[in-house]
Amino acid sequence: MRKNKYTFFGVLQTWGQLLVRACRQWRIFGAYAAVITITDALFGNWSYSCRGDEPEFWCVTLPDNKYVVIVAMCIFYLLLTYLICAFTTDLHNALFKNSVFKSRDVFAVSKQKLNITVILAGFFVGAAISLLVAYYIIQRPAEPDFEIEFGYFLIVFVLLMIPLMMIRCAACFAYYMNTGGFALGKVYNHTSGRSYISVMMFLLLAIMLLIISMNAYGFFSRVAFEYDTLTTAVATDFADNLLKLIIVTVFYLFAQAQYIRMEETEQLHRELAAAEINAHLEREIPAEAEETPANLTAKAAKKKKNQRKSSKVSAPATKRKSSK
Repeated sequence: MRKNKYTFFGVLQTWGQLLVRACRQWRIFGAYAAVITITDALFGNWSYSCRGDEPEFWCVTLPDNKYVVIVAMCIFYLLLTYLICAFTTDLHNALFKNSVFKSRDVFAVSKQKLNITVILAGFFVGAAISLLVAYYIIQRPAEPDFEIEFGYFLIVFVLLMIPLMMIRCAACFAYYMNTGGFALGKVYNHTSGRSYISVMMFLLLAIMLLIISMNAYGFFSRVAFEYDTLTTAVATDFADNLLKLIIVTVFYLFAQAQYIRMEETEQLHRELAAAEINAHLEREIPAEAEETPANLTAKAAKKKKNQRKSSKVSAPATKRKSSK
């Protein structure tokens, strides 16, 4: 029996099964893609038709004040992050808690959705800051002092390791969704010596989705510019947002597949440990020593027989003493 179910092909198989189940939740994908499309329209952030030099009449134009633009973009991306986290929460409840999705759930604000928004925003900010600082250090002029340059090299190495550690511990997000805790130590122990599984699968999915999204972006751009109408603008933006939700689902199910395989491995270890303890106890207690009714009856008959023998031996000795 395999003692560890956390393998590359095992995680890939579980991810495929979850993806098939997620495809049945088309109502969740459609509802959130529609809401994100409306949000794009309100902030003038259509994916294709409003990015040119001469926006169409349906495009919302922000004021020329750069501070207003910065505030509006911050609000937009924060709202977009919340909608993505709300989508992930509703999809999780539909897949693992058998809850029925309703259209009004899109506008329902819950503590779980807000917590996940904060966690996901922190994840993105941490990864972005580490990569930007590493890029800035790499682009600067080289220092003539070897010790200073070596110190910069170590800083860059540590900063580049942060996103890799986040990928390795992606199952913590799934642990939080399922149990309310992060279980960082458990995830670290399960992935110890098997970090390549998380990194390889993440890179495989990232490359696959990058190829798909680049081709889809080219197709949507051609449609939006060749048929420059409100209908094509809405359709291309809706399709683009739907693709974004599919990408989010792929990476979320990647974390869930790791979580499921870790739990199965831990359950298997508990079963093997219990089997070993039972086998040890069976070796320690011989079969003939078991207290069955037949053994108890045989022991009682043997005890009575020994008592009769001892009484026969003691009777002549008592007679000799009395005659003296």
